[in-house]
Amino acid sequence: MKNSISRILFITAVICLAFTRFPPAFDSPITDKCEDLFNHGKYEQTITLLKSFHETNPDDPDVYWMMARSYYRIGESIPIEKNKQKKLRMYKLSEI
Repeated sequence: MKNSISRILFITAVICLAFTRFPPAFDSPITDKCEDLFNHGKYEQTITLLKSFHETNPDDPDVYWMMARSYYRIGESIPIEKNKQKKLRMYKLSEI
């Protein structure tokens, strides 16, 4: 019984530390703005803002994630019959 309680307390402590150690994604004003642009379908503007943010924050994984999502959405919006090369280029860019 004592071992079970110790294990539960240990697991609870590890979980609590994990959540305090890693902040939630998209917690900066820039990434919040990018998320808002993305949610309104303004993918090119999202990418432009992310590229400028990336210059000062090259190790931010949220930048890569949001850029990949934006390039993918641009690719999805291009009809393949109209511009297959551009569509494929957007998909390749999403593989950052």
